[in-house]
Amino acid sequence: MAEGYSYPVLVEFEKTNSSRLKNKLIKYFQSKKSNGGDCEVEYEPIKPSGFRLFSPSDQKNVLTKQDHQINLDEGVLKMTVRLPSGQRVSAKVYYGTCLAKWEALYLSLAISSTIGIIIPVIIKRLMTHQQML
Repeated sequence: MAEGYSYPVLVEFEKTNSSRLKNKLIKYFQSKKSNGGDCEVEYEPIKPSGFRLFSPSDQKNVLTKQDHQINLDEGVLKMTVRLPSGQRVSAKVYYGTCLAKWEALYLSLAISSTIGIIIPVIIKRLMTHQQML
């Protein structure tokens, strides 16, 4: 694999006999349909496939999308995507997102001047922050 592709995603699907599956996987995960981007695909018919994306935000976007499927001659192939065992979403994406949320929370707290306003703001922000992760 090329060095620039360092954000892995594991793709799981039912066994298929499609001879063009690797090309279809590449096209799909590079398209807007998958929320993906520039990637390389490792495909072996006997085990789950993997691919690596060029950017951490593409990895996060692919993992966030609920339904992944491609059309084959035999019908629709539904896929499940996840991080490989022991992998985590890029810390750069995760912490960048968290930092922006906490900066917004700090700013809103600095503007608020009474405890009666601050506590509901904190609760609301924390609940919103947890839902977005």
